[in-house]
Amino acid sequence: MKIYYNYAIGDFPNDVDFFPEDYFLEPKRYNVDRDFDHTRCPAFKEYYKNTFTLFQQFPINFTYDSEKKYFETDLRQQSEFDQYFELVPNWLSGESPVVQMKNQFLFWTDEKDVWLEQIPHYSMSEKKIELVCGTFPISVWYRPINIGMILSGKDQQYKINRGDPLCNVRFTKKGDHDIIFELVKSPIPDDFYKRMTQQHNLSMWHPFRSWKVIKERLNKKSDSKCPFAFLWK
Repeated sequence: MKIYYNYAIGDFPNDVDFFPEDYFLEPKRYNVDRDFDHTRCPAFKEYYKNTFTLFQQFPINFTYDSEKKYFETDLRQQSEFDQYFELVPNWLSGESPVVQMKNQFLFWTDEKDVWLEQIPHYSMSEKKIELVCGTFPISVWYRPINIGMILSGKDQQYKINRGDPLCNVRFTKKGDHDIIFELVKSPIPDDFYKRMTQQHNLSMWHPFRSWKVIKERLNKKSDSKCPFAFLWK
């Protein structure tokens, strides 16, 4: 079964791939054949069989100064920083700063009841970066994911090289555990820009209402016609 995707930094450009095809690092099916006993467990392999790894496209370095409460990167222009990073108003409200890297991956499918789950990749934990995880049904909710990071290493320099794993994305379909998904890079359908804008507006003007809308869409039954309706005509 196919799941389509595209990528951008910041907002999605219309009908244009963000990076050249011979530069872009495509998501890869997650390799579970690491040298640990648990990777040979059927339950472990079943969990990860429809899991794909997303990669950093270019090298980036950044630091957080806890005394000055200042986040600094090696990007050259403020416009580059604004396009790539997002510091929400409450990014310093917890024990560690929370920063978003706007590596925007958009996934969509024509199938019903398909869910995306964004989960950590062990390599980010080694850098003392904790992923902000989440899940939602891509069959009814049209939005890109980015990389939300909790920076647990105090006053250290963070270095993410081109090709470093950022996170994993796992796909499931309700009621079908035997399905195998395939990722296909594709132009974004025209109507998606309208849908994404509408859903962004909803999230901004009525915070936390989105999940209720998602559940209503999931519970909505498609119209069906009785095969014997002609008998009552």
